[in-house]
Amino acid sequence: MTRHKQWLFAILVSSLQLVLMLLVILWLFAQYGDTANLVIRRQIATSNHALVAQSALQIQSMHLSDVRPGSRDWERLQSLVEKTKIPNHGFLAVLDAETGTYLCHPSARENPEIGQQTWHSGVEPTPDLFNNPDPSTSALYDPQVSLVLNTKTGIDIVNGCYLEELDAIVLVCQRHSFAMAVNAILTQPLSQVGFTLTLIIGLIGTTLSMLILRRFGSHVDETERELERRVAARSKELIATKGAIIFGLARLAESRDNDTGEHLDRIRKYVSILARHLSRTNRKIDEEFISNLGLASSLHDIGKVGIPDAILLKPGELDRTERSIMELHTIIGGECLEAIGNRLGESDFLQMACQVAYWHHERWDGMGYPHGLSEERIPLVARIVAVADVYDALTSRRPYKQPLSHEKSRLIITAGSGSQFDPQVVDAFLAHEAEFEAISLKHQHPATGPLNGKIVLPTAPLPELSRAEI
Repeated sequence: MTRHKQWLFAILVSSLQLVLMLLVILWLFAQYGDTANLVIRRQIATSNHALVAQSALQIQSMHLSDVRPGSRDWERLQSLVEKTKIPNHGFLAVLDAETGTYLCHPSARENPEIGQQTWHSGVEPTPDLFNNPDPSTSALYDPQVSLVLNTKTGIDIVNGCYLEELDAIVLVCQRHSFAMAVNAILTQPLSQVGFTLTLIIGLIGTTLSMLILRRFGSHVDETERELERRVAARSKELIATKGAIIFGLARLAESRDNDTGEHLDRIRKYVSILARHLSRTNRKIDEEFISNLGLASSLHDIGKVGIPDAILLKPGELDRTERSIMELHTIIGGECLEAIGNRLGESDFLQMACQVAYWHHERWDGMGYPHGLSEERIPLVARIVAVADVYDALTSRRPYKQPLSHEKSRLIITAGSGSQFDPQVVDAFLAHEAEFEAISLKHQHPATGPLNGKIVLPTAPLPELSRAEI
């Protein structure tokens, strides 16, 4: 093959590689968008379920008997419906269970004719969030019902609860347009990052392919020997490149914060120290486990690439809605890595990375998120990263807090042993706290050193450091 043909062949192969990579990235973005939309809709449905249960209990406590329009009890119930504020331009309503007509509606006073309308007027039911193929009005007697309905005014997410004493149904409805808007905010940054990385990797692949063809040229024997050497070198290079790309992807997520990116280096060192200590009593922890965990820990907050800057960089505490969106980073990161794992096949590293992304905010006492796992039901890798991540968050400067000293951070982590953290992991931390402090001080800028002050031993449980845990 002439040199001219070699170059043409290299360009053709590289072009095909780039096209295939783009197709894979497009497929992953489609999966990510669907996953993010489903997660958001489930969050709205969960919010609906809590609101409808709360409203039902409030109505029951009113001890109503006659809710016919115009009656005294109807006035009390209508006032409650009007005063109740539902997020995302939603509303609370009460239906007659037998006829399906509205008993109370926020617009009942201005539009009395609404009392003649049924809840399904102008509604075309569609499959619900939990794959129910044929939702109907009878489903409203299930306290856990959750429907996605196409109405004349758009798409609604509806939950209902049956009140036996009134033979009535309490409905809570939220607009689905909010889910679509949040999904767009979450998807756009990751798509930009993904396409940028794809182009960079494609250019690297093209350059490497041309260099390989240029180096292998003369005799058949020499080509075979050179090829064997290059294959071995390429395998080693791919391993290093995998680590560099993974770290770079994680760094892109972290770069939106004010941290310099050294947070990932510190986390990797902290988890390696903890895992090596635990390996003394746990045979499953070997050098490969420690190496994979160090790399996987870099991806623990990869889901934050989908969190808006207004929330991620907000100084001060988050409100309830902002915190709910912030907590989505565990689901976004875990399901994104899980989708990649499903595409590429079984991988110990990707399985470990998924566990870290999903559950590094779970608590030993089961009060964490996103799934409320407790004790050893939380994967060991997530329990290790939880301690390392909180220690680094406490000792680092953030837009919403000043750094704490090692002594204060140690007191907080020790107080969380058996409640927030695995006691064995906390014991490993205490056995190597001098190394943790040295790493923390080494990476601190003089202007951002720890705060000084008298340490007061706690006589009661320390308050939740909610932003440090997110």
